[in-house]
Amino acid sequence: MEPTLEPQHATFLVDLLDEDEITKQNGENYCGSSKRKFNDVLRKYRAFRIAEHEDDEWRKWEPQHEFHQSSYDGSDIFGLEEFGQLTEAAEEHHVHPPYDDLTPDERDTIKARLAQRLGKPISRVTRADWEREDNGAKVPSLIMVAQDVGLPPVEIHRAELDWWDPAKGVLKIPEEQSSKQRPQNELSLADRTIETLEAWITERDQYDAYNDSDAIWLNNRGNRYNSKTLNALLGKLCDTADITTDGRRITWYSIRKTAGTYIKEYDSLATA
Repeated sequence: MEPTLEPQHATFLVDLLDEDEITKQNGENYCGSSKRKFNDVLRKYRAFRIAEHEDDEWRKWEPQHEFHQSSYDGSDIFGLEEFGQLTEAAEEHHVHPPYDDLTPDERDTIKARLAQRLGKPISRVTRADWEREDNGAKVPSLIMVAQDVGLPPVEIHRAELDWWDPAKGVLKIPEEQSSKQRPQNELSLADRTIETLEAWITERDQYDAYNDSDAIWLNNRGNRYNSKTLNALLGKLCDTADITTDGRRITWYSIRKTAGTYIKEYDSLATA
């Protein structure tokens, strides 16, 4: 049986192009127009699969990047105050759907998880408990780690528990898993980030989506993050923080580019 290009393979290919992990034979990066041609080919293949095979999986697929110029170089940075506001917005990010939007059965499912976390019977989990526990550590840990060490989407997608070394307080990215642009692979985190990440690693065990996964972070659908889902999350956080994005190209790379800018200017983000 001949191998078939599946939508997840196309998504991975586009991610690698976005990260400049796929290069020309001479090692140079593809320009934006060349990357766009890859997207065009994938779209034509998608049309073929739909027309000839009525492939519903391909019908749902769209490339998560539209290439014009370098995604990294074309992203605007956050102001230093905005970077702090982004962290605050992440800490306010809601974990649960609104209480009144759920059926009793749906509420009981979440209450069972809260009961385990709080160490009390499910019958004693109150609406106040629900609201108090509505801000988990996943999104804050994701944002704070990304801010500290400039994690691009491909590294967040690949991040696994064994990357984290709690004894040293560092993230160790295997060389074969790291971004091509990363000069070192053992990355120190700030104390507050360490606390938040450790809180999330403890909390993640309470969610069924992580039962068969070593991923540090999964999105709300139980899948690893990619550029599209990270950009969507960042957009929500900017809205929460009242960070103006009109007339600016704000993407996940804005976090990486901002971290690099302030580290270069102030020696470290902590100094900034």
